[in-house]
Amino acid sequence: MLQPDSYDYQQLHFDRRLFLSKAKNIQEQRQYLAFSLHNLPLEPFWEGSWVGEFRSDDDESHRPIPDISMWLPGTMILSPKAYKVLAELISTCGELLPVNCQGERFYIFNCMTIVNADEAGSRRTMEGGRIVSIDKLNFSPTSRAIFKTTYDNTWGLYCQEAVKDAIERSHLSGMQVSEELSRSFDQ
Repeated sequence: MLQPDSYDYQQLHFDRRLFLSKAKNIQEQRQYLAFSLHNLPLEPFWEGSWVGEFRSDDDESHRPIPDISMWLPGTMILSPKAYKVLAELISTCGELLPVNCQGERFYIFNCMTIVNADEAGSRRTMEGGRIVSIDKLNFSPTSRAIFKTTYDNTWGLYCQEAVKDAIERSHLSGMQVSEELSRSFDQ
């Protein structure tokens, strides 16, 4: 599972209302508020290259900008360096949408590939119809380089060894690949 190291890096601030305002009606706008869960493309609303910025949520402005990080569930933000390393590997699994940050062209990766969890080998805890934790998560073998799953409401991004190796070999900062797939949603 891809996990952000958001405490040591600045985070992308991008107002998604910019593209939500392009929705045809309020119903479509509501769907796009949870675009990852509904597996919706953002490209129809994307106009050229939007503008975002990296900043810390606290007074730690000295923190560096990551090469790769999470933006929203089911998405990542890629620096120009990360784009060069990962674009070919992940482009068939989703959209790569340009966003200008700090004078450079970054890319938002919107994962559009869903892989079902192996239900027999997975376990989650539900309370009030809501997932509170993924206790165990397994997948059947897949050739997809990067993907999400409805088992966790498309909250996480999961990847193959090729993506993990590319991140580590290129020393891309901001994300770690963990073999531990359990997680809590009590945030």
